[in-house]
Amino acid sequence: MLRRDAMSQDAVQRLVREAIAQELTTGGLAAVPKRTAVDSAGATTPPADAARRLSSSTPTIVSVDSRHPHEFPDGHTCGTIDGFMAYLPLKADGSEQWDPSPSDVTDEYTISTVADGWSTTRLQSLPAPYKIVHDASCALPPTLTLGLNTTVTHSLTIEGSLIVQGLDILAALSGAPVWTSLVTSLNTAMNVVTDEYLDTPAYAIKDGLVYLRGAVKRNGGLTFTAPFSPIMTLPAEARPAASRIVYMAALAGGTTSIATGVRVHILTNGVLSLQAVDAGHSTSYLPTTIFLDNVYFALDRL
Repeated sequence: MLRRDAMSQDAVQRLVREAIAQELTTGGLAAVPKRTAVDSAGATTPPADAARRLSSSTPTIVSVDSRHPHEFPDGHTCGTIDGFMAYLPLKADGSEQWDPSPSDVTDEYTISTVADGWSTTRLQSLPAPYKIVHDASCALPPTLTLGLNTTVTHSLTIEGSLIVQGLDILAALSGAPVWTSLVTSLNTAMNVVTDEYLDTPAYAIKDGLVYLRGAVKRNGGLTFTAPFSPIMTLPAEARPAASRIVYMAALAGGTTSIATGVRVHILTNGVLSLQAVDAGHSTSYLPTTIFLDNVYFALDRL
């Protein structure tokens, strides 16, 4: 394997100048050089005053420019990897940018070889390995976006949630059902019931079963008489391998609200439809509010 560190020459020179200035000048006075002993095994012993500084309970945070190793396989055809190489941001017009803090750049970089006269030969363009994204007001903590496929060769510790395409993996592994909203899946003739004692429509998958919860209310147009009236379309992961029919309760309209039975039909394409079981005798008592709680069905064939 060939490994090269890509870093611009001006950045190296800047780091050297800053290091020399820090060593030679402290508050206008010549600083006493700090020496560190190195034993035969390569272990170091820091000065006593350095040890005292590190004993503080307050962590010290420093900003350090970092070089990234780039690995090229044997027999690669990327170009000549030799001499001085640079890792440069790309401007919007596609040209490479040498300025130390440019603002007219994209989120892509290039790795290039640099010849005499500072001319460059581009080996490859690639997304920035990571990008810090700020909100519009810069009032919230920024987020970190990884721009490349990432392999972790050692441990990866997650102290918060692990979300994969909207699914909380840690919650799923803990055994608790993970509920996903169905609000955007509702038919336009249905409304969410806004009640502090009722959940919004959602589904959860556990042990091969799909569970539903929440309440919806028709806003007209649907009668729930034959044929079945569609009220929502379930996402792909919640669709059964074969059509399912289950029964549930609903609240019917009329001069006095009464409970009525509803037949639920779930198709393999995810369409969930309803049909009133007991309201055919009078359109005044057609279902209005549908309670999805305790409705569940199997994904696979039974």
